[in-house]
Amino acid sequence: MKICLKGLGILALVLLLGIATQTDAVAQTISASGTVQTPGTTPAPLSDVTVLQAGNPSVSATSDASGIFTVTGLPSGQNFHLVMVKTGYVPSYTRVFNDTQAITMLRPYSMFTAEQMAGFGSAPGKGIIRGVTVDQADPLNTYVGNVTISYTSSQGRTYRVTCTGGGQVTATDGRYMILDIEADDIVTVTATKTGWIFPTRSFYGHTDGVTQGVISGTSSGGGSISASGTVQTSGMTPAPLSDVTVAQAGNPSVAGTSDASGIFTVTGLPSGQNFHLKMTKTGYAPVYTKVFNSTQNITMVRPYSMFTDAETESLATALGLAPDTSAIMGRAVDQSDPLNTYVTGATASYTSALGNTYRVVYGGGGGSTPADGKFYILDVVEGDTVQVTATKTGWTFPTITFATHSDGLMMGNVGGTGSGGGGGDPDTLSFEAGWTMFSVPKQPTDTAIGTALSSVLSDIVVVYGFDNETKTWKRYQPGAGDNTLTTLEQGKGYWIYLSDAGTVDMSSWDAGSATVHLYEGWNLVGYSGTEATVEASLANITGWVVGWTWCEDAWHLKHATLSDLPVPSFEMFNQQKGYWIYMDQGASGDWNQ
Repeated sequence: MKICLKGLGILALVLLLGIATQTDAVAQTISASGTVQTPGTTPAPLSDVTVLQAGNPSVSATSDASGIFTVTGLPSGQNFHLVMVKTGYVPSYTRVFNDTQAITMLRPYSMFTAEQMAGFGSAPGKGIIRGVTVDQADPLNTYVGNVTISYTSSQGRTYRVTCTGGGQVTATDGRYMILDIEADDIVTVTATKTGWIFPTRSFYGHTDGVTQGVISGTSSGGGSISASGTVQTSGMTPAPLSDVTVAQAGNPSVAGTSDASGIFTVTGLPSGQNFHLKMTKTGYAPVYTKVFNSTQNITMVRPYSMFTDAETESLATALGLAPDTSAIMGRAVDQSDPLNTYVTGATASYTSALGNTYRVVYGGGGGSTPADGKFYILDVVEGDTVQVTATKTGWTFPTITFATHSDGLMMGNVGGTGSGGGGGDPDTLSFEAGWTMFSVPKQPTDTAIGTALSSVLSDIVVVYGFDNETKTWKRYQPGAGDNTLTTLEQGKGYWIYLSDAGTVDMSSWDAGSATVHLYEGWNLVGYSGTEATVEASLANITGWVVGWTWCEDAWHLKHATLSDLPVPSFEMFNQQKGYWIYMDQGASGDWNQ
């Protein structure tokens, strides 16, 4: 998750809806992260590159040994671009950005020497725009050829466009250049190809370096995304399964194949539309995923298991499947650790679009999920749409959907959240790689942030806190000399970005206090009461208007008086989570106990 995407974007949505009335709750700045390297076929990371906002050198950062940089304090909702400088190289400039969300630049930037820049063929004293056209579903590896490059100049100037092999049409490497750029011109570049949609990109003219930019397109006249996962054999000691064909069900031309590690990636899947995947391999029964509908690339954390034809027949006999029917095989898992932590005692339920009645059974034959979280929905017929969820006191589960088939097995997991930030160990704070919005329900013995988070310190890229009283952001980066966030405290909310997953042991920390202080306007807080409904948790606190939290890769909203909301609602407060709460007046009180 991106800190400003979640904080600023959702704040704007709240204001547009009239849910809140103040705009100064979150500082109007964003961050931009990327990598910088040497050019060529064997690039190497470039450290100690200064990356700064062009025209505002006070907003800057330095690349590390891996060439990675993060620039914070960039203007939200305003035009800006970055410049990268290092002794021995000409400056490299980015395209013009105008975002209200944190920016992650997936493709690295290259730094060129003066001799290399001269070799690009631009006239002396003129600038260069150097870019590439790529498939947004796989921007690092999939280039788009046969794309026509054109431009407009704010100064009405004429420039030269050249692609690999000559002309204005990209070759298979997607590479293009626009030469002889004048200083201070604003050049808007357009890419066109039948059956593809590309955004326009704007570049600010510089003559002392190379301006770089990627134009990411989507095929088939609409957006496309990718889905990645793993497939394995069944049983207690599963092994990776290679050469499995994974295709969009109903559209076999959109497909991928699992490698020796069982890993697959399917590109060209429809963005913002329902689809599901079908996995096939000779000698095995087909496996179908749940229905997806996403505008972002999908990574399926838990592997899919395939059963041989003989194993499938034995399974059907053991489950007592009716002829010409199949089964939905699911697990109730803790979404904070879906690979290892299952939810016991959950009850699965379903609705059938055809109005059919199916059997629900559990591993071990009990009336709820056992220790492995498994449940089965049996005798499912071809052509139904079945929505599945799970219930357990103190837990919240989403609803997942299956398009049913009788020639194979449907598989999917229902990830729930419970007490302790998802129902896991309340003394263990678990982080996934990337962004997490979190809090600590206990007071660290040593509140120095580097000490409190020492077990994940080597993986921390940045931590953000928010001063609820002054409405200002604070930042911590390991090794930085200008950190404004220095402590980790119970009752406060934080955003953290980790390069790898990790855990923090809180078992020796102090119980702390259940008292919370909320100021007028927005507050980023943590919950330290017992798990309870929002209304019960805030029973001793007056003046709250709206709350937001980030869950299952989506924002969830709770309003004090409105029920018809534009996004999913959340009903429970959980420890270890972070929450935005908007107050129409300051108040103090104790969370529900």
